Amino acid sequence: MNLETTYELDATAEYVFKRITDHADFEALLMGYGANIERLDDETSLNVGMKWAIDGNFRGRQRQVEVALTQLIENELVSYASESKDVNASVDMKIEAISPTQTRFSVDMTPKANTISARLILQSAKLARKTLEKRINRRFADFCQRLEDDYRDISRG
Repeated sequence: MNLETTYELDATAEYVFKRITDHADFEALLMGYGANIERLDDETSLNVGMKWAIDGNFRGRQRQVEVALTQLIENELVSYASESKDVNASVDMKIEAISPTQTRFSVDMTPKANTISARLILQSAKLARKTLEKRINRRFADFCQRLEDDYRDISRG
């Protein structure tokens, strides 16, 4: 199953790239949800090969996931791969400058089941695809709106 969502922002591609690669911000966000995050690499700057171990409660169960930065093209593409006991996934975030101050930002998520129970869950998700897509699109639009608002605040002053 493949899920994709796209949003056009009133912000530069450089700004969008900078924000979606601000891993410290995402780490703080996940810790706010109660997740434990551990860096598994020694990278000091943004590079392919950065890895995190994330341990937290999701949908009533304790989950452990390893996430790795697998591809990076400045101001164009950021890709991650995640591995867990039940599901592996790839996430590609594409950035395309439409104009000097507008950016098309899209996310493509592809989960792959490793167990029979995960296959059943993904099959159920396929059946409820429209509902799932609406929820993902709404959350993505909220995230992009915050990026736009932050960019507008920085641009003004």
